[in-house]
This record gives sequence, C-alpha cells and structure tokens, in this order.
Amino acid sequence: MLVFEKSLTLSSQTKSTLGSGKILNMATIDANRILELFYISTCTVSVHYSWAAPIQLVIGMLLLVRYLGVASFAGVAIMIVLLPTSAALSSQAARISKKVLECTDKRLKFLNELFQHIRVIKFYAWESEMLTELDAIRGQELGFLKKMIVWNAYSKVVLQAGPVLVSLGSFAAYSYIQNDPLTPDKAFTAITLFSIFRLPLMALPQVFSLIFQANVSVKRLEGFFAMEGNKRNSQALSASFISDPAFEIRHATFKWSDGSDQPVAKKESRPAQLSNVTITIPKGQLTLVVGAVGSGKSTLLATLLGELQPEYGVVRVPPSDVSYAAQTPYLINASVQDNILFGAPLDAARLQQVVKSCELGADLALLPNGLQSEIGENGATLSGGQKQRISIARAAYTKDQQLYVFDDALSALDAHVASRIFEQCFNEATGGLLAHRTRVLSTHSLQFAHLADWIIVMDNMRVAQMGTFQDLTTVTPNGKFAQMLQSFGRAEEDPSVENGGVIVRTGSRTASNASDAGVGEDSGPSGSGILIQDEEKVDGDLSWSVYTSYFVSCGAILTVGAFALLFATQVSSVSTDLWLTNWTSSGSTGASLTFYLSVYTYLGFITMLLALLSMLAIQSSTAPMLLILLIPVFACYVAYQRFYGKSCRELQRLDNISKSPVYAHFTQTLNGLVTIRAFQMVQQSERTQAAKINENTKAFLLLNLINRWLGVRLEFLGAVITFAVAFFVSRDHMVLSSAMAGLLLSYSQSTTTLLNWLVRNQIDMENMMNSVERTNEYCHVDTEPVTLTTHHFERYTAAKSKTLQLRPLWPEHGKINFVNVVVKYDPLAPPVLHGISFTVKGGEKVGICGRTGAGKSSLLLALFRMVAFDSGLGGGSICIDEVPTTALMLTELRSRMAIIPQDPVLFAASVRFNLDPTGEASDSALWNAIRKSHLANFVNSLDGGLEAQVLEGGENFSVGERQLLCLARAILRNSKILCLDEATASMDHATDALIQASIREEFASSTVLTIAHRVETILDYDKILVLKQGRVAEFGTPAELRSKPKGEFAGMLKKP
Repeated sequence: MLVFEKSLTLSSQTKSTLGSGKILNMATIDANRILELFYISTCTVSVHYSWAAPIQLVIGMLLLVRYLGVASFAGVAIMIVLLPTSAALSSQAARISKKVLECTDKRLKFLNELFQHIRVIKFYAWESEMLTELDAIRGQELGFLKKMIVWNAYSKVVLQAGPVLVSLGSFAAYSYIQNDPLTPDKAFTAITLFSIFRLPLMALPQVFSLIFQANVSVKRLEGFFAMEGNKRNSQALSASFISDPAFEIRHATFKWSDGSDQPVAKKESRPAQLSNVTITIPKGQLTLVVGAVGSGKSTLLATLLGELQPEYGVVRVPPSDVSYAAQTPYLINASVQDNILFGAPLDAARLQQVVKSCELGADLALLPNGLQSEIGENGATLSGGQKQRISIARAAYTKDQQLYVFDDALSALDAHVASRIFEQCFNEATGGLLAHRTRVLSTHSLQFAHLADWIIVMDNMRVAQMGTFQDLTTVTPNGKFAQMLQSFGRAEEDPSVENGGVIVRTGSRTASNASDAGVGEDSGPSGSGILIQDEEKVDGDLSWSVYTSYFVSCGAILTVGAFALLFATQVSSVSTDLWLTNWTSSGSTGASLTFYLSVYTYLGFITMLLALLSMLAIQSSTAPMLLILLIPVFACYVAYQRFYGKSCRELQRLDNISKSPVYAHFTQTLNGLVTIRAFQMVQQSERTQAAKINENTKAFLLLNLINRWLGVRLEFLGAVITFAVAFFVSRDHMVLSSAMAGLLLSYSQSTTTLLNWLVRNQIDMENMMNSVERTNEYCHVDTEPVTLTTHHFERYTAAKSKTLQLRPLWPEHGKINFVNVVVKYDPLAPPVLHGISFTVKGGEKVGICGRTGAGKSSLLLALFRMVAFDSGLGGGSICIDEVPTTALMLTELRSRMAIIPQDPVLFAASVRFNLDPTGEASDSALWNAIRKSHLANFVNSLDGGLEAQVLEGGENFSVGERQLLCLARAILRNSKILCLDEATASMDHATDALIQASIREEFASSTVLTIAHRVETILDYDKILVLKQGRVAEFGTPAELRSKPKGEFAGMLKKP
C-alpha cells in the first residue's frame, strides 16, 4: 500500500523512467521479501530464527560438552567455521539477487507493454520478434537466478552438513583423545543432541538468504520512497489569489523530473523544459493553446496541472479544483457512467446534459445497457472518438471548477461532431455547458481560433505569441500565428495539398476485437453489457494433469534425476546411523577404530530421501508393539493432512484470485496518474486499493490461522509418538540392546520432525501447484487460429504456405476483393458487418467514411484477420491479389501489409528497435525512413541517435512525434497495401502537408485504404466507400458520389 501511495505522487516523467514493471515489482516481490522475514508459512522460516537458532545451538553444544567432554570442542570448532561460511555464501547470493531483481523489473516492464499494445504487435506481425526479445530478457534473468540458487545451495549444504560434521569431529576426537570406549548410552545421547542442531542449521541458511535479500529490497524501496514526488498540492496560494484577475505564470522555467536531483533536460540533448515562460490565462474565458508538433503545448498544460515544477519564476495556478481531458483518454475498467462520474456524486440532470452536449446519445443507444455498459480495460471496445468524448464528458460533468483543461481533445472527432461539441460545451456565445468557466484547450488546428477569447502560440518549447485573435492577426500580421493561419487556410481550401489522398481524422479505434458501435457488439452472448468476467475459482482437488504438466515442463531427466538423488542421499543417511550402532555395540578398539571411523566418515558425507520410511521400518521391526499405537497416530496425520489440505488449498486459491484485482487496479492507476491527480481522486484511488488489499488479506490471515491450527495438532501427535517409543523401550528393555534402544529413542524425535515436515511440504506443494493450475488455465484460453510461439514460428518458417513459396513477392499489385463479408464478435451477437462486397484495384486510393459505429474499423480488422469470418455461415471471403486471406498464416498475411494506427504505440527501447524490431533493416534504410517522415532533425538531437532510449509509453515524445515514428515504420516496410486510421490527427497542418507528400511519393503504386471522418480530405481519392450500420451505403468516385444531392457522402460534405 505504501508503494501505491508513493506512486500516486510521482510525476509522469518519473513514472515513465522507472517503468510500471519496476513499480509493480517493488509492490509485489520486494514487499513480499520483507513480509517473508516475519511470516511463517507451512514450510518456511522467519527472521526470529536469527536469534532462536543460535540459542538452540549454544544450548546443544553445552549439553554436548557435558556428555563428551573436551572432545566436543572439535564439533564446536567446526560449528564456528560453518556459520560465517554459510553467511558469506548467502551474502554473495544476495548480491546476485539484486541483478535478478533488475532483470525482473525489465521483464515485467516489457511484459506490461506487450499486454497493453498486443493489438498493434499483431497488426505488425511482430509476435516472434517480441517473444525473442522477451526470451533474451528472461534468459538473462534465469542466468542470474541460477547463480543465486547455486550460492544459496552452497550455503545450505555447508550448514545442513553441520550435524554430520559435528558428530564426525566429536566422535573422532572422543575416540582418539578419551581413554574410555564410545558406549551406546553416550553415542546415542550425543546423536540426540546432534539432532537438536538439525532444525536450526537447516533454518539458518534460509534466514541468511531472507535477511540479505530483504536488505536488497529495503534499499530499492528506500530509493523509491526518497524520490521527489509531485509538489502540486504544496503550491497552495494565498487567499488574495481568489480576487486576482487571471491565472499567471511569469518568467518561469519548468523541468521534467525523473525523481532524481538532476533534471531530465540536462540528461538529454533535446529540449525537455519550458524556458522563461510568461503567460496570462483570463478567468471565465476560453484560452486556445496552439502550435506545431513538439512545440510544447502539452508541456504547457502540464504546468497548469502542477505536473511540472518551476525551477524559478512565479507560478499562480489553482492548487486544486481542476478538470482535465487528456490527449490520450484515460478510461477505467467500468461502465460508461462510472467513467463520466469518476467518483463524483450522481446528478442525473447534469449527466443527461453532459451526454447531450458531448454527442454521446447515439452511441449510448447502440450499447446494450446504455450508460451502464462496461467498456473494458482502457476502453478497449470503444472507438477513438467515443473514448475522447467520454473523456470530455468527464471533465464537463464536474461543476464549479476553477479551471478546465482539454489537451487536444477534439482531434479524434469528425468536423461535424467536433463543431457541435465545441458549440455545446466550449462556446460562450451559444451558451455552452462550460460557458463563463475558465477553459484552456490545446490544438494544432485553428478551426475555432476566431471564437477563442485568448490565444497562446507555442513554438520550440517557448511562448512565441499571446493575445486575442484580433491582436495576433492585425497587430502582428507576420507573426507565428498569422503564418499558421495562412497554412491552415490553404489546407482547408485545397484538401489534396493537405492530405495527398490520405485521411486525417477518424473516430474509430485502431485494433480491437470489438465493433465501432462499442461494447454492445463485443459483449457476452447474453448481450448484457458485462464485458469483464470474474476470474473463475476452481474447486476440489488438484488434477493430476497439473502435476503432469509441471513435470513435463521440468523435463524427464531433471525430474527422474532429482528423485534418484533424494533416494540415494536418504539411504546413505540411515546407513550412517546403523553403522554407528554396529560400532558402539562391537566394543572394538585399537586398529579396528580406524576402520569404523573411516566407514562412518564415508557414509556421513552422503545426503538423504527415504528417512521417514527407513526410520519407521527400524522401529517396527525392533518393537512390533509400536504398530498398535503408531498406526492410529499415522491415521491421524493423514486425516489432519487431508482436512487441512482442503481448506488450505481453497484459501490459497482465494488468495491468488483476490490478488489479481489488486495488481489490475495498481496498473490502471499508474496509466492515469495525471487525470487522477487533476480530479483530486488520489484519496479515492487509495481507498479503492485499500479495499482490494483488505479482500486479499482476509484469505491471507485465514491461511495463517489454520496453519497454527495444524501446528498444535502435529506437535501433539509428535509427543504421542515419542511417549509411545519411550514406553515400549522401557517395557522391552530386557529384549532390546542398549544400542538399539538408543537408536529407537533417537529416531522417535527424528520421525516426529520428518512427519511434520512431510505433511507441511505436501500441503505447501499443493499450494504452489495452484499457480501451475492457474497458468495451465491461462495457457488453454482460446487463441487465434495460428499461435505464434517460438516453436511454432520456427516450424512455420520452415514450411511456408504454398502461396508464398510460389509467389514470394505477394502481393504484387495490392488488389483487394471483399465478397459477402459477414463479421460477428461473438457467435450469439448480431453481425457488425452485413454482407460487405466491393473491389479495390491495385494501386487505388480508397477513402472509407461513415459515422461512428458504421463498421469502418471492423472492415480493417477483418482485412488483417483480427476478427474471424466463417464462410460456412455466410461469412464470405476476402482476397488479396486473388489469394484468400484465410489460405495464409496470420504472420504471412499481416507482415505483407502496413498500417499506421490511430493510437501511436512506442516501446521502452531504442529508436532503432521501435522502427525495426526484427533488426533486419540497415542504418541507411532506417535513416531514409526517418528523413521521409520528417524526423531526421529530431532524432539527430537525441543522445545516441538511433540508439536513444524511448521512455515507457513514449512519454519523452509528443503524440505527433510518436505518430511520425509510426509513419517511418510503414515507409520501412514498403508494402503494396497501406491502411491509415487517423494517421495525422495529432499533426499541425504544415507538418501534415509534408507527411502527405511523403506518403504520395513512397506509396504511389500501393493500394491505400484510409478511414476518414473529415471527408473533404479524401476528395482527390480514386474511390470513396461509405458505410452505414455495417453495410455498404455508397461506393464510387468522389465525383459520382457528390453528384447525388441526397446521398450519404454529399450530406457529409455539408458544412457543420
């Protein structure tokens, strides 16, 4: 919980620098290592053994001195050598564990990115490359893990050999120093004392390991807690601020902080801070922040949210009461209503007003439960426009805020919807919902600039101009704003210049297994709108298949070898004690002493498995009457094991299942820190996390309670066994030799200890196998028709489809033919595409348009086989250059096409890796793609160029820069088919025009499919495909469709 609370204070840059994987690792592995110091499970030790074990050893050595005299000092000397040796070995293992944790951080960070961006990975057919990268990270982690285990094993061997070495040293010294023979009473009394050493000597290596590893985790957590947090709450201003006429920032310089004392700007060559910023934001008015890609618009808004700390200057912004809509919408895994309210009280009238103002009514009508419909993790089943409108609705729902901040919130919307939302939410002249509020809206588009009360122009991380629209256009007609306005005007007049036949805006999602209509078309079979199902808890005993799968994963050689080694070591241990019985009974002295001692030494150095059965066999054969009592005692052991095992197993399952919501909420919170802080939802998030942790703690505490219940009963049964042996030994003392009586008494204590450990180990094994069971369950989740594991990939590479064997350059032309394509997201759900049929010739440029929910994204998903269509159920077919897409393996199909998605995805790796994870492209090819995507100057400015590191989520890149890198990927692939999904939504018009020129040049002979909301940008395309309610409404040239005055496309061209 402390890690969660601290993470809520981290700046965005600090969080990205650390990575979600490392933060989660500290909240799980590091926290658990500290817990393990004080927690005794079924088979582990706690930190209290660090003082209890030495006391046991000291008492045992004192008693040994009493019986063996000075000879026992040989054993004491051995013990003095063994303890620091074991500690040193454990310390070395702890040093390696630090490297293990670093590798684990890296692996979890990479896995987190893979899960978050799995759709994009599938679009690019990068599964094998990502698996290779993951295997490399895991291999490095396993290498360090093996070294750590080896050092820990050395430590355990040193101390677990202690009883044998101490007994060997003591008996050898006694035999050569003392004049008295080693009698059975002394020998077996000493053996009983040596058995006292067994538990503390077994515990100490684990204690050493726990302490040293916990120390590593404490230092990691200490460094994390010492990181500089976000100081927004400490920027409270004086009461006189309320009466001031404006929010102000004067002569201030801001830095992005990564939590250390050194600013990020000093660590990288690119500008990472705002310098000498002076701005005024009038109260109760609309302020527009405009600028090109990477000019600093989002960074400036971050200062208003308190996410950037001033190095110097005067900052006068509200310390609280801010509403915020992020450029990349942050949505929680809940219903639409919960996402809009975001913890605020329900005001039904206000909610309906917000839904209407944000144009959500039509979308809610398509959802099975309207406002109560679940939207999935990060709004996975919504289109880009739907996500953004819900984000705007959340910000607009809060009333009486001092400041409303919208970061490029209208970019994902088509012109008609954006215009209506602006009029209904932002425009004071039309009585918008937020009229008379202080509104700040960043944008690269100047569509609404003339309606703004105040405009701030950003250029190269500085404030270039500031003033009213009239001032910026008349007083400084040659200023930066005037130049932008001229560029925007030319783009609006000539869409072909701006777009070059490629789309700019869209409201559809990039890649999802849901329709454009939203969650309703991707809901369960019942159509209830419940998207995320609770994790299923398996009841009853563990299936043998779980154990089988685990041993198969371990390998036959390892499994058989381990059992054989355990068997041999235990047999040798029992042989050691039997040899000592023979020695002490023989009464031999002189030369035979060397013989007995040599054999004892040989047997003493071989370790054990069947100790329990061997002991029981000896006890039963020498004192048959013991069976009368031991059989019911053992029956009690079995009964307790079965009764306790059932309860423990189910509680362990509950514990595992209840952890998933804890981690899920943690990850979800890390993805939306800025939004959570802006809405003052920190305490609410902490309460939610605490509630989830408490649910998990219930099962955890019950596990501890029943563990104590078992412990009391096992100790009682052990006392019964010891009493029974002592009773029968005293009763049959005339039958048994003193040596055998001593052996029986010694084994009675060992039998009790081993029975306790047997029961606990068996239960602990079942609990651990519960993780294997859950892993198996996940591994059997339905997958795509072709699963790309490393093994499969190698097999597929060796045996490509016949099409690619005969036509290695396929697709040669890029002809696409849809024939009666019907797509469902669930067998029981209604179709989202109804018999779609059309043909695109090779090299044609086709614009796809239609309202949100029309099926535009579903069309692209079907083309990439991200959703299935069954020809047996009238699903039709999709052919590319006369080859059915279903005749190809997924990796073959997707790797031969290129896509620029709506949401630009970057990975926490080098620029080179983000462009080409395959590593096949040369430096010259990479730089060629970078130049053609107009990123050369930017990449050159980075430390390391192509090797410069991208932070998690691309946080050190603006959204526009991320999109440019995605364009470079497409240029690098050089495919005959290019699909664009709102590829330039985050571009200013000047940059957009350059990008479209690059696309026209690089993909002149390629087929281009572009989803468009701003239909004027596709007027120079060869064909226009208009979709409506999952059907083809119109298909033809722009001229043909414009000639139909009542047609769908003609209606879209009308000005809003």
